[in-house]
Amino acid sequence: MGSDHKLNEAFLPPEGSYQEEEQDTRVLYPYSETPTSYNFGPRETTDRFAGYFFIAAIVAFLGWSMVGVDIAVSKSHQYYPVWRQYEYNITTESCVANTEPLIQDDHHWQVVDLIVGPILIAIVMAFLFGGVLLAGFRHVPAFMVWTVIIFKVLAPAAVGVAIYVLGTKDGSNDHASVSADDDGGYDDDSNSYSIPAYFLFGLSFLLALIFFCFRTEIRLTVKLFKESALSLQQNWILIPVQIFISFVAMIGAVILICLLLTSFLYGNLSSDCSWQVLPGTIPFAIYGVIIIGWYLFWALETRTYLVGDSVGFWYWHGKSGGNVTRAMKHVFLHHFGSMALAGLVVWFVEALKSLARRKSGNILICLLQCLIQCILSYIQYLCKMSVIVCGITGQSFIKSGHQVVRLFTASFGDMSLSAGLWFLPPLILRFFVFLMSALWAVATGFTVYARIKALNLSTCDHSCAVGYTTTIAIVVFLIVLFILGFFAMILNAVLDTIFMCFMIDKSKGIVTKPELHAIIGQVLDKKNVQPTPNQTKPISTTA
Repeated sequence: MGSDHKLNEAFLPPEGSYQEEEQDTRVLYPYSETPTSYNFGPRETTDRFAGYFFIAAIVAFLGWSMVGVDIAVSKSHQYYPVWRQYEYNITTESCVANTEPLIQDDHHWQVVDLIVGPILIAIVMAFLFGGVLLAGFRHVPAFMVWTVIIFKVLAPAAVGVAIYVLGTKDGSNDHASVSADDDGGYDDDSNSYSIPAYFLFGLSFLLALIFFCFRTEIRLTVKLFKESALSLQQNWILIPVQIFISFVAMIGAVILICLLLTSFLYGNLSSDCSWQVLPGTIPFAIYGVIIIGWYLFWALETRTYLVGDSVGFWYWHGKSGGNVTRAMKHVFLHHFGSMALAGLVVWFVEALKSLARRKSGNILICLLQCLIQCILSYIQYLCKMSVIVCGITGQSFIKSGHQVVRLFTASFGDMSLSAGLWFLPPLILRFFVFLMSALWAVATGFTVYARIKALNLSTCDHSCAVGYTTTIAIVVFLIVLFILGFFAMILNAVLDTIFMCFMIDKSKGIVTKPELHAIIGQVLDKKNVQPTPNQTKPISTTA
């Protein structure tokens, strides 16, 4: 099944599988006899030159960093940590570093010990929230979805109420908020509070109206979340495997970042004791940022591939052992180059999106930037679907992209309609992740502040306590956001894989999972998309 010819043969049902057209019945086949679209292999190696180039680029970065440090040491350049301040010493006629400790007394060490616990607790709670996310969208998806939507609608209004109350309180307690102007009238400074409050009220109303208009899509999203969570439950080994790969990738990223930062630790001090980097450091830093970004997006696409390969196998063959192991073998032995190419493309697109996000005072330029960001986001969406199809069919990244475009065009007739309701699941998941991260960060912040005040530190006043509390709250927020977002990414990738499997089924006139076809098919019915001729004789399979 490695070639395209054999792959197309796999789409064909076994002989005699279809009933006559006039009969309104479907033949049920076990998974072992299902016309499958999953390529078992042996798979051909795809995009190998991209893989070679990726490895060579990383090796070049490692070599450049080591050679740069060796040259710096050989030329007797001193080691000057960038985080220290240097002062000119008249006696020695040289620059001397200020070696005062960052933490001045034991009381501050008590505060440091105090905040280590909340960080460790945040890591544990993030994984628990991840379990809640998966279990909630599996067993009570309607409650989860509508709860997230209600919070999203009410959040701007709640902030607006707080701003309005604050403005009212300041206006009643401070007569300076109302002052006589030159004409004998009065300027009410409370308008500075009421205008943003009214704007937030209007935003909540607008969000409520938008979600009301998409209520049918939301109901379909609820059903899709339930089926996607079921798939992930039956492929639960994906979660620890993904965590392990992410951990290893994070270690590699830390090593690359440390090598990048090392280049800034060697340099010279000018006559005024200002720190100067060595020649060649800036080009190395630019190259390092490109390589590290490429590496991180390669790891991201690799995780997406694992979901696509494993869930694609589950879609056509049901629950079975060894599918995750097979997917790992495929991604590292046969499709390493494809993932490197996908990571480079997505990294380039993300860099363009960062440029498009730059603020501009010209409204026409802002509108153009929004349009460009929408186009680039859709390109990222197609790249993600291409990686998933690569996991299913074993094709190269470029060929998978062509197949995604063909599937979307054949099914929807217009690429602009291919997204369907697929903007809703990531929107809901992202806000759930943000909401849980923010709530836990706020709760942690209040707890840490209360414990710091309970210590009665003479050297840590109110502003000091607020500073520590804010810092730890931000750290906790980022920790929970990252870990919980990892679980949301897996669930969303499962949903996207099921969608692509449905699209492949639809193009071949096969109904592998009737319950999923019944749900996703409503999207096509809602858009009045006419079925293709291949869809007149569907078959169904048993579990």
